[in-house]
Amino acid sequence: MNHLEGLNNEQLQAVTAQDGPVLIIAGAGTGKTTVITRRIAWLIEEKKISSDRILALTFTDKASAEMEDRVAGLLTQGYYDLEISTFHSFCEKIIRRFGIEIGLPADAKLLNETDQWLLLRNHLDDLPLSYYKPKGNPTKFLRDLLKHFSRAKDELITPERYLEYADSIRLNKDRAEAGDESKSDRVQEIAHIYHSYQQLLLTENVMDFGDLIVYAVQLLQQRPRVRAYYQQKFHYILVDEFQDTNWAQYELTKLLVGVETRQGRVSNGARDETPQGGVSAGREKNIMVVGDDDQAIYKFRGASVSNILSFKKDFPESEEIVLTQNYRSKQNILDSAYTLIQYNNPDRLEAQLKSSGRRDKEDESVETLMPRRDGVNPVSTGVDNRHMPISKKLISQSHEIGIIKHIHCAKLDDEIGSVMALLKQRHDTGVAWKDMALLVRANDSADPFCRACGSEQIPYQFWAQRGLYRTPVILDIFAYINLLDNYHDAQSCYRLLTTPVYAIRYEDISCIQQYMKRKAVSFYEALKDAQLIPSLSDEARERIQKLTHLISRHTALAREYSAGQIIDDFMQESGYMKVLSDRANSPASQEQQRAIDDLWCVGQFYQRVAEFEQSHDDTHIKHFTDEIELERGSGNDGRFEQLELRDEDAVNILTVHSAKGLEFDTVCVVNMVEQKFPTSNRGDSIPLPDDLIHETLPTGDEHLQEERRLCYVAMTRAKNALYFTSADDYGGVRKKKISRFVVEANIVANILSLPSVETGLTPSLRSEGGIDPHNPQSDTRNIDISKYRNIYALSHTKLQSFATCPLKYKYEHILKVPVVEGTPMFSFGTTMHSLLQKAFFLVQDRASRIGQTDLFGNSISETGSTIVLEEKELLKFYDQCWIDDWYTSKTQRDEYDKKGKEIIASLIERYKGGWPVPIALEKMFEFPVMNNGKRYALWGRIDRIDPIVIDGHEGVEIIDYKTGTPKGDKMSIEDKHQLLLYQIAVQQVLGYVPLRLTYHYLEDDSMVSFLGGTDDLEQLQLNIKQQIQHMEESAFSATPGYHCQWCPFKKMCDFSDA
Repeated sequence: MNHLEGLNNEQLQAVTAQDGPVLIIAGAGTGKTTVITRRIAWLIEEKKISSDRILALTFTDKASAEMEDRVAGLLTQGYYDLEISTFHSFCEKIIRRFGIEIGLPADAKLLNETDQWLLLRNHLDDLPLSYYKPKGNPTKFLRDLLKHFSRAKDELITPERYLEYADSIRLNKDRAEAGDESKSDRVQEIAHIYHSYQQLLLTENVMDFGDLIVYAVQLLQQRPRVRAYYQQKFHYILVDEFQDTNWAQYELTKLLVGVETRQGRVSNGARDETPQGGVSAGREKNIMVVGDDDQAIYKFRGASVSNILSFKKDFPESEEIVLTQNYRSKQNILDSAYTLIQYNNPDRLEAQLKSSGRRDKEDESVETLMPRRDGVNPVSTGVDNRHMPISKKLISQSHEIGIIKHIHCAKLDDEIGSVMALLKQRHDTGVAWKDMALLVRANDSADPFCRACGSEQIPYQFWAQRGLYRTPVILDIFAYINLLDNYHDAQSCYRLLTTPVYAIRYEDISCIQQYMKRKAVSFYEALKDAQLIPSLSDEARERIQKLTHLISRHTALAREYSAGQIIDDFMQESGYMKVLSDRANSPASQEQQRAIDDLWCVGQFYQRVAEFEQSHDDTHIKHFTDEIELERGSGNDGRFEQLELRDEDAVNILTVHSAKGLEFDTVCVVNMVEQKFPTSNRGDSIPLPDDLIHETLPTGDEHLQEERRLCYVAMTRAKNALYFTSADDYGGVRKKKISRFVVEANIVANILSLPSVETGLTPSLRSEGGIDPHNPQSDTRNIDISKYRNIYALSHTKLQSFATCPLKYKYEHILKVPVVEGTPMFSFGTTMHSLLQKAFFLVQDRASRIGQTDLFGNSISETGSTIVLEEKELLKFYDQCWIDDWYTSKTQRDEYDKKGKEIIASLIERYKGGWPVPIALEKMFEFPVMNNGKRYALWGRIDRIDPIVIDGHEGVEIIDYKTGTPKGDKMSIEDKHQLLLYQIAVQQVLGYVPLRLTYHYLEDDSMVSFLGGTDDLEQLQLNIKQQIQHMEESAFSATPGYHCQWCPFKKMCDFSDA
């Protein structure tokens, strides 16, 4: 594949940039992702850089997954161990492997925002709180304090440094005024709370997300061997969305590249105490950062726009490449956005570089086409990109004129009506619903527009990051688990009766309520007396009896089962999961999309349950219910993972922040009035002192500049049509002013007076549940389930799942029906795999130290090159890796625990003469499979690869762990498939010569080895292509059989033989 085909000159320069630091300014719609992914593919296949020498850092899991998919689609030979990761995931890997070297436990748990709040709340009396613990509401400032600590970690400010700063304020005699004394006291209090919080994290063996970056930076700063390991490992580093990095992330990047960072280290002083980045000796600093300061919109989460402005200072020899050819928007839309964003001058990169005074006569004499060190000829542009003045004015590749309008109305209802009319008008001209977006500044602003879309029969999907606990299906689950603790919760009883699975008619509910009044009993007592209520229908009696029996059963089991087991058992035994899966599995219908959404919400909630069980010793339902109530009481209504934009014909309603990276034919930005967009500057409730901030602060209004960049992002989402809408009256006394951004963008208003649209119908999907769960006809969307196949990324597990039962595959990988129930074998197998991974990582680490000195300069002595692990080391790993879930009894748990220790004893005996030193552990690979002109990616992860010599031939042994015992004397070809697949990957992608394939059965410590011949490998590849074809054509029918007894969906499957 030609990775340079179709690139313009700017993109070509970026993809083939010479070694050294490169700053790419990628304007909106200029092909940023294309450049990064083509660059990676070009490095691997043209420059022959090993894929495990490349590190690409992103900000979201979604961005990482998208980048990985696109790279996989470009590579013809596949790849292995290509590190495309978020900053936090990458730092977690560093800490898990090397954290012990600065005293961090390898098994520390990671807390989310809710867990952090609960940790502080549960230790409220242990914190040195005074001002920040008001008597009427002692938890009032906990979230603000946590946000403050997170900002401090973004700036690499440790508690020790904060305490030093607080003491310096107190000792400063010049600040002795009464007001400043009060401020000094609050700074002292915050510093001590921060210190106590950090000590609490260490005591509880947990970390927050900010710790991941801070500790990784500490490791790289304080341990030269660890720093050298990563600098030698990654020869090329790419950072996406560089404008969104915070100070700590930028410092981490420079450490990885080999640029000396601030001398003060993490725990020391502010920016002016340290020199500007000096270059460490060694290899070329091959760092490419890609970003656009005009699209820096994440200041609220710590992003430092000054990083992109500082890059030229830290890397003065860096090459600058500016991407300005826009492939998205019409020129007049781009011009309007550019006019707006220039109001952020002189703090923009474009303005600062123009006024930097570094482009003098000598600059112009520099030879522009110097021979490159990598032997690849540069693209001739006639200028040296290290010294050229830049222009960020985007040039459209379309010569047509777009639509730009501002529609101003009298009232909000008129604005909504005009938006509905506008959407219909655009649809009538041939624009698909899915190609239109309605952008809001805040989630709450979307509600009336969602209701109006429902009323006007306009299909829509609403994205939001919060509101999981307010979706109907999750409220139904809450109602059930609340009843297990309090039978007399009438609202929960009522809600359960109206769920899709029970669906009691209103007439029957009315009879129950009359009985309650007549007998003076609670709602639940009336349900238990259902057989005595004369006018109740037989159908209602039967359903109510099932419900009360289920409640009684789970009440009895609540002390024995975990929260996850109780919730999953309710979803399965009540039939709720079956109702959802049946609807999701039905032909395209009005109910189908709602069911798919509900399944997705249940899956999100199961993740929350799993997080609870992983972080608590007491996992019973009562403890979980109490925690959720605390969480909801604190104002947290549940966080969603980012929804992917579905390929369904529906208008997209989302916040401007969520729209970043997306594009639409028509964009309508609503509520364009002052105080709404731009919002008022609320700032942080507890701001970080300026003296502790490393970031270079702008000369202008920081908040207003951020809001202006956000408006710029909103405008540049539009391809052909951009509309601003506003109104005078949004409620309240005062008339609203039109947003200054409308004026700055030079858009003239059309004053309209339209009939109001009734906005009281159909609540939004993500705020109050979207589609009414008891009125499925309110959903106007029509879904084709084939769009959810997503079979282009395959693994041995997926292929095996489809071969076992296509319906199981559909439940698991297409509909993504949530599964919370585990098995003892799964828990034990994961434990033993983790143990072996840690053991062999230790072997690798010790082997790498032979002949070296330790961190303190002492000689490391080993007998020859033999590495021996002691039993106590393995037992320590065993305790760290042990998963205590899903055992049916203490007896069963003890049996597995004993088995694990017997396996450890066998390992000690097997390797008493020395442990083999692997060349790879947990080796990830991906390679392409072509079928009927379509490209599929087959990926996997190999447990271990050892170097071996057989009959004088050097090669490798591929080893996969199995916790059980061999099935019999002879292995079937199906049993060999996994290792045969690994053999193909090792040959094609890693370039090793496999000499032996081995299943290591841990229970009896037996090794079963073989090697695939040419015929075996060709047959496997043929089988894979045939199976892919079957998956493409499949109706996903069930194939029941003996395997049904292990199927996680057996309780909801109509065809199960279990």
